[in-house]
Amino acid sequence: MACYYAIRTILLDQAEIEDFIPQNEGIFRAVDVYAPKGSIFNPNFPRACFARMAQVQRVIDCIIRALAPVMPEKATAGNAATVMSVSYSGFSEKDQNYWVCVEVNEGSYGARATKDGLDTVDNLMANTKNVPCEEIELRYPLRVERYEIRPEQPGAGTWRGMWTCPGSKVSGRWLLFL
Repeated sequence: MACYYAIRTILLDQAEIEDFIPQNEGIFRAVDVYAPKGSIFNPNFPRACFARMAQVQRVIDCIIRALAPVMPEKATAGNAATVMSVSYSGFSEKDQNYWVCVEVNEGSYGARATKDGLDTVDNLMANTKNVPCEEIELRYPLRVERYEIRPEQPGAGTWRGMWTCPGSKVSGRWLLFL
């Protein structure tokens, strides 16, 4: 998956190609992936591999960086190649049930050769999005006091990096009501 994403990002940038190119076997034909047995990408049972997404994000960033010298106009600057989450949990006396709220917080994309990075988007290839404050407050005994994009200007080069995703660097605090 990491190889597919990196290839698609560098070679098939949808912002530059008008035609839709579907995911198919042809995209993978030129790629061979080797993951040694016992590695974090091919662990021996019953070894855990920490929710694979964190490692996959890092591999994507490494592939993009490796291709940057030969395709500098297509590569992005360093990306937020990680996934971080915060979990809140408790027991609701009212409902007599346990509850868990997981807020996945991500960064975004670095600058490109000819334009700024993408603002407030999910990182690399994950399919998670921040949970709206209203939904958190409706479903859980939590109150979101403040939730905002940090105001600091990212990346000081000719083309700036990204503004951090709304969930990635939250200013404020959560209030818990039990």
